[in-house]
Amino acid sequence: GAAERLPTSSLLHVAAEWAPAACLAALLDSENASEVQDAMATADSDGDGPLQRALAAGRAENASLLLERGSPDAGEFRRPVPLGRRRGPPSTLHDVVRAAASHPRAKRGDYPGCVRLLLQAGGRPIDQKDSAGRTPLVLAAELGCGARLVSELLRRRARPDVVDKSTGATRRWRRR
Repeated sequence: GAAERLPTSSLLHVAAEWAPAACLAALLDSENASEVQDAMATADSDGDGPLQRALAAGRAENASLLLERGSPDAGEFRRPVPLGRRRGPPSTLHDVVRAAASHPRAKRGDYPGCVRLLLQAGGRPIDQKDSAGRTPLVLAAELGCGARLVSELLRRRARPDVVDKSTGATRRWRRR
């Protein structure tokens, strides 16, 4: 978007990705509220706002706080983003699944919570296919994501019968 880009990450960007929710809340409520609001409207050098950084790290509580405070980058995961063009943190369910498989803190992240948050906030349909024809559930199976994330996708009505016709990924996942 039209957001100014930072040469590096702001404290808000770092807190959104790495700090506990209580620390992020304290920062958001600090005396420097105008500076924090400015940082909320600023993309880092990768083009990502604090909300995308929180989702990438599986920080569902932090992402929820940012949404409650009116994070300007909230619309990022509501707007159609050409799949495969995005390099940075999540804006789609597919991106959350990829982050769950690769982020440095993936084992501790609340990626099921991020899935819930994206769906509640009006994200794309749960069975939307990416450019390779995979749904988030199929991608989670291919990338070996944990049972908690797969269970959350199924609980949110991801269809296990939607199969990537080129690989049959769901059939392989069902046999595991």
